[in-house]
Amino acid sequence: MFDAFTSENLLQIIISVILAFIPVVIWFGFLFKGRKTSRVPHIVAFYLGCMTVIPILLLDNLWTVFPVLDVYKHIDLHITDVHFAAFAALVFVGISEEMAKSMVVRFIDFSKIKIQTVNDSIRYAILAGLGFSFIENLFYFVIIWTGSGLADLIFPMIFRSMFTVTAHIVFSGIFGYYYGISKFAKPLIEAQQLSGESVQGMKFMKAVMGKYSPAGYGQYLLLKGMFIAMILHALFDFFLEFELFLPVMIIVLGGFGYLIYLLSKKASALVYAGIGRPSSMSNGDQDVVLELLGMWTQQGKHKDVIDICQRLLMRDPDNKVVQLFLAQAVDKQKLAMLERSIMALFQAGEDKVVDKSMRTLVRQKVLMDLLKEQQEQNHPSSQPNNPAPQPAPST
Repeated sequence: MFDAFTSENLLQIIISVILAFIPVVIWFGFLFKGRKTSRVPHIVAFYLGCMTVIPILLLDNLWTVFPVLDVYKHIDLHITDVHFAAFAALVFVGISEEMAKSMVVRFIDFSKIKIQTVNDSIRYAILAGLGFSFIENLFYFVIIWTGSGLADLIFPMIFRSMFTVTAHIVFSGIFGYYYGISKFAKPLIEAQQLSGESVQGMKFMKAVMGKYSPAGYGQYLLLKGMFIAMILHALFDFFLEFELFLPVMIIVLGGFGYLIYLLSKKASALVYAGIGRPSSMSNGDQDVVLELLGMWTQQGKHKDVIDICQRLLMRDPDNKVVQLFLAQAVDKQKLAMLERSIMALFQAGEDKVVDKSMRTLVRQKVLMDLLKEQQEQNHPSSQPNNPAPQPAPST
């Protein structure tokens, strides 16, 4: 294709770069609208995502030099059914591409940037998927344009910009969620066990390892996220290979809905750094308080849990388990408020109750924001060990 490189080829590449970059700009604007954080780590994650195509290309060249390692060749030789052979090959494609994108998240976590929050993990994973899809679209656009002409590029460009890019973002985002949760598995397990919730996967890990282990549970979550991303990727490529566009759209939309569902749950391990100052509470006092919070969570006393957690965090702002209880209680109170709002559509005279609940939630949200700002502004060394005396509430 590049033997007789002309100015026309250069123009095709430039326009293809612009077309492939359009969804990148749209997603960047959507992800970081109104955010005042530094863009440098995000650009680094996107750039590393672009570079993930290199190991895929190296793998193809490796098979050219060592044909015995060619996975696709072995699939063709040993699997006679066309559909099953295609699915097996695309499973390998999904595995290799998702593993390449996951390396971006791991690299960032072990670099100076580090992943401090579940949000960080999801955001960097999405940017890695966005970078990979950008390079992939660029290759496809150039090949289609030079081979078939500009007219045949219109539909692939629209479809890939809308669905293929979104698919890569969804697959990577799902892995990013589970990577972030696995990083903070220990406080998540403690909060769930104290609140009486069953920890999914712990029975399996106990059967394998013989005991409950936060590290083992973290690995289980990591493998689970990778498995879901790989299978969805393989199914997406399989239906796309046979031009079954309806299942492709169902996978993309369903995967996007699943990612939204995961994001709605992430407050149970929300944006809390894995490192920080040790708790200023004694072990005995902390155990009693956490047992009380767990009991109140089981009884549905979410407002009481929120109030107690807010008071505890004034004294002990780095207590991860208390932060988890607070986040879970706020989430559940939001769901309860939503249920009351829906019921109010069918029941007369309920508006005042819903409005009151809304005002209460807003006040709690404002208090949480103030606490967060206070924790960020105060240097850890200047934090007092004992809380300042609180003014008496006004009448």
